Amino acid sequence: MENIISTLDHVPVGFRFRPTDEELVSYYLKHKLLGDDFPVHVIPEIDLCRVEPWDVPAKSVIKSDDPEWFFFSSVDYKYSKSTRVNRTTKHGFWKSTGNDRNIRTRGTNNVIGTKKTLVFHEGRVPRGAKTNWVIHEYRALTSHESQNTLVLCRLMKKADKRKEGGIEAPNFLDEISLPEFTLEEILKAAELFPPVEQYDDDDEFVNSIFVDNEEVIINEERRHCFVNSSTQPKSLRRVYNASSDTDAEVVSNLVKVNCPKSK
Repeated sequence: MENIISTLDHVPVGFRFRPTDEELVSYYLKHKLLGDDFPVHVIPEIDLCRVEPWDVPAKSVIKSDDPEWFFFSSVDYKYSKSTRVNRTTKHGFWKSTGNDRNIRTRGTNNVIGTKKTLVFHEGRVPRGAKTNWVIHEYRALTSHESQNTLVLCRLMKKADKRKEGGIEAPNFLDEISLPEFTLEEILKAAELFPPVEQYDDDDEFVNSIFVDNEEVIINEERRHCFVNSSTQPKSLRRVYNASSDTDAEVVSNLVKVNCPKSK
């Protein structure tokens, strides 16, 4: 194993350790839970509560300039029969954000694990200062309760946010967790929308957008008959017939005729 670790210190330029979410759960975390350490020796085991995020890169087996590191960590529950997890360090704490996401086997709906996003805050609750350190915490779905005490973490350090005029620009996408939908759910939702009308050519589509000229003429004649009706006051008929202004200007003229003192 020493030879393998030594090789990882000098990997060729361009090589990256970039496992997918599915590979992290179905291979690395699975072998670790089964006690088969050799296939996963490239990922060390670290106590999340005993180290600060900036100390983790030095403990990584794979040496890389990429701002991304992997490690296993035991789950530290606050109480013996509690589901609340302790994620407090000497200088800060890890705060959960967004909703947990399901990890599925590729091409299926089979859920094999979950992914939780954690953000490191310096200080103490509730006045901690948010940092650029983020963890994706992977947990396997297993029927063995004894295997729920270990998680796999992907530690990342985000680039500093661009500042404009000395003020840090907020990034609202950090707090957004998009829901996941299966193909079956998407197709079912699509049935709720009416079918889109199809057109044989572009001219037919363009013509469908505009109102029929005949309908416009009919509506105009109806308005003309209404305004010139004997039931309408002479002032209204006089203003409408003598004016080619817009509706707003016609109303303004009506106010002047009926209320001379109005401005």
